[in-house]
Amino acid sequence: MSLPKPFLHFLILIAIPMFWNSQVAAQDLDESNFTRFTKQQGLSNDVVSSMAQDSVGHIWISTFSGLNRFNGGNFVQFHNNNDSLSLPSEEITGMTWLDCHRLVAWANGLHIINTRTGETRNLFIPCEDKKLQYKFNWIMGVSSSPQGDIYILTRSGFYHFDKNYQLVFRYDAYSKNEENIKVFSFGRSMLRLDDHRLMILAVNGIWYYDTRKKQIKKAEPDDCPILASFLNYPDYNYGIYEVSQGAFIIANPISDSLTYVNVGSGIKTVTRLPFKNLGDEFNYRSEVVSISDSVLYFTGNESGFYKMTIDPGTGHISFYPHKYFPLYYCRHLMEDRDHVLWVATDRGLFRQNNTQLHIRQAEIPAWLEAKFPRIVIDDIYVTKDKIYVATRRNGGLLEFDKKKLEFLRRFSFEKFSKYANNILSIVSAGDSSLYIAGGSLFKVNLKNGNISEIGLDQWANGDWISDMVRDRANNLWIAAERMYKMDGVSQQISTIPYRIGKYERVEKGMVIQQDAEGNIWMAGHGLIRYNSTTNDFDRVVDSFPFIKMPDRQVNSFIADAKNNL
Repeated sequence: MSLPKPFLHFLILIAIPMFWNSQVAAQDLDESNFTRFTKQQGLSNDVVSSMAQDSVGHIWISTFSGLNRFNGGNFVQFHNNNDSLSLPSEEITGMTWLDCHRLVAWANGLHIINTRTGETRNLFIPCEDKKLQYKFNWIMGVSSSPQGDIYILTRSGFYHFDKNYQLVFRYDAYSKNEENIKVFSFGRSMLRLDDHRLMILAVNGIWYYDTRKKQIKKAEPDDCPILASFLNYPDYNYGIYEVSQGAFIIANPISDSLTYVNVGSGIKTVTRLPFKNLGDEFNYRSEVVSISDSVLYFTGNESGFYKMTIDPGTGHISFYPHKYFPLYYCRHLMEDRDHVLWVATDRGLFRQNNTQLHIRQAEIPAWLEAKFPRIVIDDIYVTKDKIYVATRRNGGLLEFDKKKLEFLRRFSFEKFSKYANNILSIVSAGDSSLYIAGGSLFKVNLKNGNISEIGLDQWANGDWISDMVRDRANNLWIAAERMYKMDGVSQQISTIPYRIGKYERVEKGMVIQQDAEGNIWMAGHGLIRYNSTTNDFDRVVDSFPFIKMPDRQVNSFIADAKNNL
């Protein structure tokens, strides 16, 4: 769809409720705008530890008394029973995805569910003395690789299973002599450092595991210099929370400093929070949840959660001091595929009611704004998975990922002319292509990135296209120094002279739309109608008497179903 032209510095996407809500609400989060689910509504337990959404939209909920699957209306419960493939434990403390379909829930051992086929299996850390198996299977964290390998951190050590569930590496932190007399407490949490290394926070410091070499070692300063200053963990009991792979929020518990570290980009920033000692508010029970690449939620150690925003390019963090859900211990948060927020608490599950209008915002990359400091957005075109943004002031055509709102690439037209990167309009050309109005008319193949220029009759140096629209017969109308029509069947372009009769009075057609009767209207210094039946210009509106300062210029308009403009 092509939207009216907003002269904005940011891409603003407004979504209709129930279809596409978002993490950045037009109004801030309101606890009263959530529905609460407890045992009375069919949940197996009111203490909820985690949530996940599968490919068909079902919400999986782990609790301290079994696992639940919610289809939007009813809960289905799964419990530990005599079946060897049932849950290994009723109390589930965590849950994550191994891949697109395998969901793993853990407590004492792992329970793996293929949400596509319904197949289940359990996975345990092997132990010679079966009486001690519970000590080896106190799970603290689970991760996986694209190849299907599973990495498990427990109180006893670290373990690597391949895609066939075979143990290929094990590190036991305690000797055979210590198994019966020691309280196991090695593992605390596991984070993704880069494509092949895991960072393990343990009772005796920070460790790295190389997944390719199958080697584990105590972290040293040269292993990752940007994290070197935090290797005095746990003497300084930092809270280290993963934002994304290689990006971390680090809270100093005895100060007010919050540090953002991005290993890949080398960014390291410090933000002061309104707490004297962060450890009083955030601790090992806290969690950082990434809603997008710029919006985060930070759960409190005892109750509630806070909102933060981060600029991925600079690492600058903005912290919002208002605490949400202050009367609940919030164990986990999740945004589902409809951008509805879910909150897992110690007194039930909360689902945000998607009855409000929400807004998502994506910024033009800072480097692009720096290169073209006066860049503005002039049109937007949305496909199934991409957003295409027309920019003026030489910005060219920008491509964004629709789901993540991340910038992907820029199409440049400068080889065609000096001003070709002033893009004013985008219209579908079918077959994964777009028509682009950038000085003249271009066709962009979105699959291979090829750009071709389409010649227009009587085109003169200095002419430019201001707008395009498709009518209901699939004809493409182009407003320039003349009006052009591309036939929707033959793709032939005909020319409708610009300066004849009434059309001259609007000076130049800047915006073009079709009304409810199929006529074409253009706005410039007034409005003019091209009658699609008589093939002639027959109406002019160039007087707006209620405007105190007489001005005929029309920047934008739209026709409704009753043919009002």
